[in-house]
Amino acid sequence: MSGLGGIFNVDSKFSVFMSRVFDLIVLNIIACVCSIPLFTIGANLTAMYYITLKMARNEESYIIRGFFKSWKENFKQATVIWLFSAVLGIVLIVDLIMSNHMSGTVSTVLKYVFLAMLVLYMFFFTYVFPVLAQFDNTTKNTMRNAILMSISHLPYTILMILVNFGLPIIAILIPEVFVWYTLFALLGGLSVPALINSYMLKKVFANYMPKEEEDEIKADEEFSIEEQLGEAPALEAAPEGAETDGEQKDIEN
Repeated sequence: MSGLGGIFNVDSKFSVFMSRVFDLIVLNIIACVCSIPLFTIGANLTAMYYITLKMARNEESYIIRGFFKSWKENFKQATVIWLFSAVLGIVLIVDLIMSNHMSGTVSTVLKYVFLAMLVLYMFFFTYVFPVLAQFDNTTKNTMRNAILMSISHLPYTILMILVNFGLPIIAILIPEVFVWYTLFALLGGLSVPALINSYMLKKVFANYMPKEEEDEIKADEEFSIEEQLGEAPALEAAPEGAETDGEQKDIEN
C-alpha cells in the first residue's frame, strides 16, 4: 500500500505527469472550442503557446486564466497576422495547383517558385504565433522576426514542422491510424505538438533574451534582428515567473 501511496502522492512523478496530461487536454479543448469562429485561430494559437512556453520553462501557470489573459492582450495583433497568413496560404496553394496543371518550361519554373514560397510560408507560420506570445513588438516586426528566426535556426524549424505535420500526414496516408489520430486530435492534437515545439523554442528564444550581465534594453531602443543575428541579439521578452508577472515588455526592432 505504501507503494501505491507514493505513486498517488501529489509530488510524485506519476501525479506530476498526470497533472500535465490533464492540463494539456484542458488547453487543447479550450483552443479547439475557441477556434470555431475561425477568425480567432491566431489569438488561440498565441495564447496556447503562451501557456506551453511557460510549461517548457517549468513555470507555474493557471491554464484557463493564463490562456484568456494572453488571448485578450494579443487578440488584435494575432488576428491581423492570422488573416494575413490565411489569405497568403490560400493564394500560394491555389497558385501551386494552377501551375501544376499548366505545361511548358514557364509552368515548371512557376511550380518550383511557388513550392519554395510555400516552404518559407511554413517556416513563417511555425514561428509567428510563438514569437508573438513571447515578445512584445509591432505586427510588422513580429512577422519579420518570425521568418528571420526560422531561417537562422533551420534544424529546429525542420523538427517543429515535422512535429506539426508528421502525424496528420501519416494518419491521412494510413487509414488504420486515422481513427486513433482523431481521438488524439480531440484530446491533444494542438497542445501536445505545441508543448514539444515549446521545448525547442525555449532554446531558440534564449538567443534573443537579455543576459544578466548586460544592461537592460530600454523600451525606446531600436535595432534590427537581421543586423545582429550573428551576435545573438537580446530582445526583451515577457518576464519569467508567476502569472501576475507575465506582462510583456515593449521591444522596438
